[in-house]
Amino acid sequence: MERHYARKMSIRGLFVAGMIAASSAVGCAQATRIAAPASTPTERAENRAARSAPHQNLADWTVTLAPDARSGTLRVELKLARAGIERWHLAPAAKGAVSALQARDAGGPIAITLDDDGSSGTIVLAPGARPPVTFSYVLAAVRGGICPFQITADEAVFCGADALAMPVGREAERATMRLRLVPDGEFHRQAASSFGLEHEVSSTSSFTDLSHAGFVFGSLGHARFAAQEGRDHAAWQGYFSFDPRWVAAEAAGVRTGVDRWLRVSRPGDDPSVGLLFAARAPGAEGRGLDIRPLFRGALVSGDASSMWTSRERLDLTRLFAQRTIAASIKLESADEPGSTSSWFDEGIAHAVALDVLRGMGVISRAEAVAEVSSWLAEEALSPYRGRSLAELSVAARSTDPAARQASHRALAIRGALLGLALNDASGDGLQRLLNGLLASSKKAGTKTVSSRTLFEASPHAASGRPAQLRAALESGEEMPLRASDFGPCVTLVRRKVHAYELGFTRSARASDGTWSVATVAPGTAAAKSGLLVGDVITELSHRPGHADAPVMLSLRRSSEKLAIEYLPRGAAREGRALAMSPRRGLCSVD
Repeated sequence: MERHYARKMSIRGLFVAGMIAASSAVGCAQATRIAAPASTPTERAENRAARSAPHQNLADWTVTLAPDARSGTLRVELKLARAGIERWHLAPAAKGAVSALQARDAGGPIAITLDDDGSSGTIVLAPGARPPVTFSYVLAAVRGGICPFQITADEAVFCGADALAMPVGREAERATMRLRLVPDGEFHRQAASSFGLEHEVSSTSSFTDLSHAGFVFGSLGHARFAAQEGRDHAAWQGYFSFDPRWVAAEAAGVRTGVDRWLRVSRPGDDPSVGLLFAARAPGAEGRGLDIRPLFRGALVSGDASSMWTSRERLDLTRLFAQRTIAASIKLESADEPGSTSSWFDEGIAHAVALDVLRGMGVISRAEAVAEVSSWLAEEALSPYRGRSLAELSVAARSTDPAARQASHRALAIRGALLGLALNDASGDGLQRLLNGLLASSKKAGTKTVSSRTLFEASPHAASGRPAQLRAALESGEEMPLRASDFGPCVTLVRRKVHAYELGFTRSARASDGTWSVATVAPGTAAAKSGLLVGDVITELSHRPGHADAPVMLSLRRSSEKLAIEYLPRGAAREGRALAMSPRRGLCSVD
């Protein structure tokens, strides 16, 4: 983590200057790209074939998306070059929101029905239809889906998983796909997706890919960046406290930095990938930016007060790294029945992101120290502290959403700390390990490893330390970190860390978007702040799990309007943290 410190300032200056030049060169159009794995020879051949003979594929389809700002609905049309797919599954969130089903084949209208399968619904086309077959439906904006889903006069934003019917049993089948976005000339004048900034895009994809894509319509700003290392784009609607142009430029540079760190080469025909920014729906709970992965991109949603901080930089960079790692290296579970790969796919990617951003000078040493300290605090406070990897894997498949979320996060933190500890004295042990695994995956397309073979492949396996780290990973014991894992300017200390405690419960959200305070726990920070049962919450801003981030409430009490703020600190527990210890002649606090 420290090996780039001596030249950090010069690299950072060059990076910013380069982003300014790139922004000027595109006239402040925008860009961002989430790292996808390098295309395999088969995928490149498919793309070339699709361009040279786009109608020879037996499973071609055209998908048209047209939101209507007046009615707040989305019209979806699918045209199939060949018949044979009769059953199409809808997402559970879309149940009850579908109307205006229509279908036709080469001879005219055909029968189409919507069957209720209990959890959602299935669109069924009449058998024996003659191609081409086209069907369409209208979907009201739904809640509780994968992504924010809203259609207003100003914008429309949604993800494919919530809006698109999926061909039953054939979701992953790759074919030539044409995606058409139809913006409203009066309200939604522009459109973009994680596939690209164009209103019409052709690619060799699957419905699974399409379900993971994001779409935004409105009066959009946009940017595009092209380089030998790949193409990046971004589009945004609404206003933020930061300038999306700079964020897009930074993200494009960081995406390239991740590729170089992982030594991923991208062919000239590598498809564009993108970053979409959307305003958070009015009344939505939360603070900060929400970053959700998309196919070839990410959706960033927030409000006008949301800041672009080191936490958002790390989250986005982790997605860049995770896309490549998870797609190219498969963690087998033959020797670990019931295990999950979250600690590897997401956790190791956290450590990669920290190393990349620190090496590029995009975040400071102090910001890196604060991030690792937050991981250590989560390790100490997790309800799954001390649980074995097998126990965490079982909890990750629980039917209880809270248990799944907490165990998944515990796995990710454990993997992130492991990634830091895998570095040796030279500071590049993790990089050398992943570079070797990715290099060996190029021919086969995927490298399969187990936790045992992973640690045996560590560049410093002979020291015996990887065996200690594997034992901590599998047993749930405190990850054995050393001060040398963080460089000469940082020390590892013991300290008390506070659990997150909101301190009150709420009723269900009312039709006007407010909540009522149902209970207030005595002695908590919420009670000491003056919060009372019956207060009506009109606005709530907090960061669940972060005891040092204030809870901010706007309330109505009788005829009064009140504002309350407090730190949601609960019981303290013994934990660890990093502390800055600058040494004269070696480094300074930045």
